[in-house]
Amino acid sequence: MRNTVSPHVDRAQFEVLKRQHEATGGWQQRKSEITQLQLLEATVTCIVRKGFAHVRTKDIADEAGLSRGAIMHHFANKAQLFEKTLVYVHSRRLAEFEKAIKALGTEENRTEEGLETYLAQLKSQYFVAAQELLMAARSDEALARILKPQRERFGEEWNALSLKLFPEWAETGEVFHLAMCIVRYMMEGMVMADWFDGSGKDNQQLIDYVRARLSAVRTAAANPESDAAVSTYLHH
Repeated sequence: MRNTVSPHVDRAQFEVLKRQHEATGGWQQRKSEITQLQLLEATVTCIVRKGFAHVRTKDIADEAGLSRGAIMHHFANKAQLFEKTLVYVHSRRLAEFEKAIKALGTEENRTEEGLETYLAQLKSQYFVAAQELLMAARSDEALARILKPQRERFGEEWNALSLKLFPEWAETGEVFHLAMCIVRYMMEGMVMADWFDGSGKDNQQLIDYVRARLSAVRTAAANPESDAAVSTYLHH
């Protein structure tokens, strides 16, 4: 087994946290939180490395440096582990995107830089793990029932976060949802295509198209009839 404590807490930090929480009586709860984090990160790593279909609980335990019993202690079953993994992956994606966008400041080209930031986020292991889980759910009804609500919740939270980070879009109303669909589905599809051919030869052209389309959509929000696509979307 790997000699780790957590992907985010090394051995020295672990001992410091232990002493701090033992002094206040909250160590066991904190230790449980750290262990769950280890298992969730290990699950993400295994899914990305092996693919969902080939991941076993033993693989996860070995990656985390823990026993299989630790998995059963913290998660009722494998299905719950994967559900919590998707929740964790989504929360990491949202938190990292928010942090990156806030670092951009308030420059005029913030929306354009936001696209580049989103592209970088889609290349993280958390996006890969999320897609592996969701693709597995396509042919697994039990898994789909568990993961579908999490997918829907993520979409709602992503839109809310994007509106918070880009308040200039608040005045566009329903057009904002169209803009989010353009960004998410075109760029996600572009990244997933790269998993197979790895060339990325059309990426810049597609990013430029998305950027131009966003500008056109935002302009058309004030006069929907000026853009046939926007008009059709609003009257669908």
